[in-house]
Amino acid sequence: MTTPGAFTVGSVLTAGDMNELGAWTTYTPTIAGVTTSLVAGRYYTFQDIGFLYVSFVISAAPTAAVTFSPPSGFTPAAPNEFQTISANGVFYDTSAGNKYIASCRYPGPNFRPVWLEAVGSSYRWSDVTNTSYPVLPASGDSFTVTWIGWIS
Repeated sequence: MTTPGAFTVGSVLTAGDMNELGAWTTYTPTIAGVTTSLVAGRYYTFQDIGFLYVSFVISAAPTAAVTFSPPSGFTPAAPNEFQTISANGVFYDTSAGNKYIASCRYPGPNFRPVWLEAVGSSYRWSDVTNTSYPVLPASGDSFTVTWIGWIS
């Protein structure tokens, strides 16, 4: 099979066809704005769709807005939110035992982790920073996200 997904009517998928679809590649994202103790990342591309998984544990409170780098050669199609298909994750506050709905956005050139914050009777996505509410990220807290979107 020369191009993944180039099937014709009556084609039968073989193990070799499936192996050509590829595998996840590990990488270590560069985390800025906070000191971390554990960092893990992996990604996968399928034609012009990219899949990205990043997880890190914070070892001190953030000193600035937190960002993480994409892997080399993994570039979202445009630095805006409209290229994202899905971005789901969890921010875990270990001191309180609370989990917050998390995500990430790509304003370029790096991703920015965000969490869902209640503001009055509505909600908004807020960057993870050194002044974040409802909780200030601290040692032992963790962030995990999976991003799927168009890449160029």
